[in-house]
Amino acid sequence: MRAHPIPLAAALFLSFASLAFAHDTWLLPDRFRVDTGDTVTLALTSGMEFPKNDHAVDPERIESARLRLGGAERAIPGTRPEKDHLALSASLADAGVAGFAISSKPREITLEPHQVGEYLEEIGAPAAVVAAWRNGGAGAVHERYRKHATTFVRVGSPVDAPVPAAWGLDLELVPGGDPTTVAAGSALPFRLDFRGAPLTGATVTLAGVGGSAVTSVRTDDSGQASVTVPAAGPWLLKAVHVRPSSATEEPWESDFATLSFEAVGAAPEGALATVERFGRALESADRAVVLDCLAPEVVIYEHGGAELSREEYASHHLDGDLAYLAEIDVRVVDRKVLGGGDRAIVLTRTESSGRYNGKPVASRGTETLVLERHGERWLIVHVHWSSGRSS
Repeated sequence: MRAHPIPLAAALFLSFASLAFAHDTWLLPDRFRVDTGDTVTLALTSGMEFPKNDHAVDPERIESARLRLGGAERAIPGTRPEKDHLALSASLADAGVAGFAISSKPREITLEPHQVGEYLEEIGAPAAVVAAWRNGGAGAVHERYRKHATTFVRVGSPVDAPVPAAWGLDLELVPGGDPTTVAAGSALPFRLDFRGAPLTGATVTLAGVGGSAVTSVRTDDSGQASVTVPAAGPWLLKAVHVRPSSATEEPWESDFATLSFEAVGAAPEGALATVERFGRALESADRAVVLDCLAPEVVIYEHGGAELSREEYASHHLDGDLAYLAEIDVRVVDRKVLGGGDRAIVLTRTESSGRYNGKPVASRGTETLVLERHGERWLIVHVHWSSGRSS
């Protein structure tokens, strides 16, 4: 067996048994970013050249297919068998991060001795599992297995949208951050859970286009690890948990988990240029340019308050901000640019000094700006300012 889980399709189409060893099963949306109200179509397939569809999964093999968005959970409403995949569709009405999870019903298969050895080696099975097989005579193995596939889709332009919590699948790759904002060259932390508890010492593999493994890591004592995503595009994180049977007449138990996601490219220079233009306009009290940098639907958080549009900010706090900054010197201490594609996040730390209303000012501040591409321009869709006294 190659370094890929046994497919559902292998049990359905025995004539393809020689190909079964090279198949993963994954769930892949047609888009990882959609507008609010859009319908997303997902492909559930078993194949050996991720993300290319290969073998359709029989809808009768699905035990559960669920969707979470905005704190609500529901079944994915419909399935449509296609030649090389099972299509599932769902309308996403609310902004946020939508999570999708599918689990298959148990299926049994018999592996010949040479297949077992290759299988255990290429999934990175723990030494104890390999020893159990060899101590039992290194013979054929009857295995009962299940598949679990998850993915996430960003809907609209949510602000600080939470990632849906762990589903509680028998085997599950739980992202430690938002998988819809992973940038090329950054790390994706995750936890591997088995029946709700962290699984330690397990091998987890990151596979890219074509299904080839890019890197493999082992989970630590808390079931956690991270992988660095080397480039933009679709990626598949996958793991297998095998439990040998203590009785020869009982089958081995195995669970397979995959998590598909898309890494975006490095944030374009245009986003940073907008941030710098916005900062210069605030300091020079150029009201028109400040507003020109903001999207009409911008959400601004400042000192516990919120303004929910560009128009609201223009008629409330903008003039006060301009008056304050006209008297204060602001120095950028640090700036980081995250994200990519059509979205960027710019994190800035500042130090401010001067006098305002006759009182000395010495403070540290933080600024979070979220930008999105609007045609040829980058506009700010979220601002979060906070500050405190310098120590």
